[in-house]
Amino acid sequence: MNDQDSTREQLLQTVQALRARVAELERAEGELKRTEIALRQSEERFRVALKGSPFIVWHQDRELRFTWAQNSEPGFSATMLLGKTDADFVPPHEAARLAAIKRRVMETGVGLREEVPITVGVSGESPSGEQETRIYDLTVEPMYDAAGLIVGVTCAALNVTARKRVEDQLRESVERQQTLSRRLLEVQEAERRHLARELHDEVGQQLTGLHLLLKQIASMTAEPKLIGALTLLDGLLARVRNLSSDLRPAMLDHLGLLPALLWLLGRYTDQTGVVVDFKHTGLERRFPPTIETAAYRIVQEALTNVARYAAVSAASVRVWAERNALVVQIEDRGVGFDVGTVLAGGACGLSGIQERVTLLGGELTIDSAPGAGTYLAARLPLDRSPERQRRDGPVAGAPGLCEDGPVAGAPGLFSTGPSGDSINDDLNTPGG
Repeated sequence: MNDQDSTREQLLQTVQALRARVAELERAEGELKRTEIALRQSEERFRVALKGSPFIVWHQDRELRFTWAQNSEPGFSATMLLGKTDADFVPPHEAARLAAIKRRVMETGVGLREEVPITVGVSGESPSGEQETRIYDLTVEPMYDAAGLIVGVTCAALNVTARKRVEDQLRESVERQQTLSRRLLEVQEAERRHLARELHDEVGQQLTGLHLLLKQIASMTAEPKLIGALTLLDGLLARVRNLSSDLRPAMLDHLGLLPALLWLLGRYTDQTGVVVDFKHTGLERRFPPTIETAAYRIVQEALTNVARYAAVSAASVRVWAERNALVVQIEDRGVGFDVGTVLAGGACGLSGIQERVTLLGGELTIDSAPGAGTYLAARLPLDRSPERQRRDGPVAGAPGLCEDGPVAGAPGLFSTGPSGDSINDDLNTPGG
């Protein structure tokens, strides 16, 4: 092959290679056009989706200037944002907080979500021309360039002012209801105290005087009817004393929680035959009256339920004082019940216990199942200050009521068996 033929062959190969390259470029160009079309369609779908959403979405560069925005609401239109910063629309302290959030996202590369108050109308942009404060649920995410460097932030904000207003109204309503419920319990206890005092001081004393008079007359005559009347009067006096104690045990007010509980448990065992294993610690001191009353009523109602429904001959009661709380536990190994069903029905006095604990800002745990017995624990705060509770934290070594369930042999407790010569628990009288 001569040089001319060799040159021709090289030219043919070059042409073929160029044709192949051109075809490859044409295919790449077609693929690029299809990608661009798909991207435009995707962007259009994204914009349509954003237009139908309640979110305001925007980009800000590293200097926190708005570079793109979608959607608007009174005070914040997409066009008015471009090229400006937060400081152009909101008060300085709000702008500083927004800037701090966004710069933290750019520095850490970690997105944030916070509820922030925004005052609009500072520049006369609100519809009424007046300032108004709105609450926005703000999400901030880092924005990257092709090299993977953070070049700004992408933000989305949802106006939740109406929702927060409804939440505030609901919270106020709940607080009013709790105040009314608390007042109702206070009035109920005050009325019980008044009636108990009237029965003891007025009716009891008059019956005692009548008893002495009849006894004196009976000593001078052997009239059988007088003897019968004295017997009936003895029973009536005992019933009045029991009613007075059932309404409100005087020793709860005069002597405190521990003597009242010992009195309650002793009489309870005499009436029902259910032996109560009582252990306590830290009850020698006095507690706030509302705490003492709640603890007493919780034990009273829980033991009433044991006698009525548990079908057992023994139960245990544990009461101890922590640094910031009084803890009450009642447990039996009886027939048990379905907690959800009973609470939904408001039966067995558990709803009254639950209400007392809730109104005091405490915690109530009820653990039971058919055939598995029942465990009830109430933790009543002695200091309801959130700042104090956060500062002190949990008490070291205190039994974990809500987390760990029943505590076998709570540490540091000493045992006191049922005792006392009188008690104020009539099983036919609600303890709530």
